[in-house]
Amino acid sequence: MNTQIYGFVGIALGLLVSVIGVSMVFAHPSEQGVFGLILLLSGALVFGSGLIAAAIGARK
Repeated sequence: MNTQIYGFVGIALGLLVSVIGVSMVFAHPSEQGVFGLILLLSGALVFGSGLIAAAIGARK
C-alpha cells in the first residue's frame, strides 16, 4: 500500500516538474531553455518511476 502511495506522489511531482520545465522552455527559450529541458526530462523520469511504483503497489 505504501508503494502505491509513493507512486502517486511520484506521478504528481513528475507532472509538476514537467509543467514547470515546459513553461520555462516556452517563456524564455534563449536564456532558460536548456534548464527547462533538463527539468522536463527529469520530470519525465520521476513520472515514469512513479508509474512503475504505483503499478508495483497495485500488484501487491
